[in-house]
Amino acid sequence: MRALLVLALIAQLHCTTSETSTETSTETSGDETVEATGVTPPYTTSNAPYPYTAEQIREANPDGRAIVLEVTTPAGVRTQTMTFREGDAVGATIDTVVREGETVVTEASERATWTELREHAAFPAAQTVIDEVTVEGPLGAIPARRYTVTRDDGTTSIFWFAQDPTWAGPPVRLEERRGDEVLVTLVMLGR
Repeated sequence: MRALLVLALIAQLHCTTSETSTETSTETSGDETVEATGVTPPYTTSNAPYPYTAEQIREANPDGRAIVLEVTTPAGVRTQTMTFREGDAVGATIDTVVREGETVVTEASERATWTELREHAAFPAAQTVIDEVTVEGPLGAIPARRYTVTRDDGTTSIFWFAQDPTWAGPPVRLEERRGDEVLVTLVMLGR
């Protein structure tokens, strides 16, 4: 089992087919408001552009960097903390602790390359629409690129990646939806 649980979640949310569409909108979801400020057209290559390069991920996650995420599913709410250590030019070891409240559910360590981490955000261009938005949440207003990935099964995965490359890594917000139903939500609480 992959120790980097949230990154595995991101990988699982990739889709296989569908058509793209463009939109500019303002959405409100709980405490968070997302405002679209522009739309990027569909792409001609097989994958949409990555939100970050492997080098940007390396630079943004030095030893000691801890990223705290809240993951909400129908089963409940868990907090996941990923801490980077032993980073070098190739990759880093990431210690992951998942908690339900104060109870530690799982702990794991895994070595990953910066390229492997970048590949978690490989989305098929034909099913991906990217627009620039501002997402407001626990860390304030963050300019982001929103990747909306649509699948044949009617599920849509939406990833908000901070535009600032010093935030390179997991998205600051993630949702998986089927129609109007939100199946999974991930929100970055700290870094």
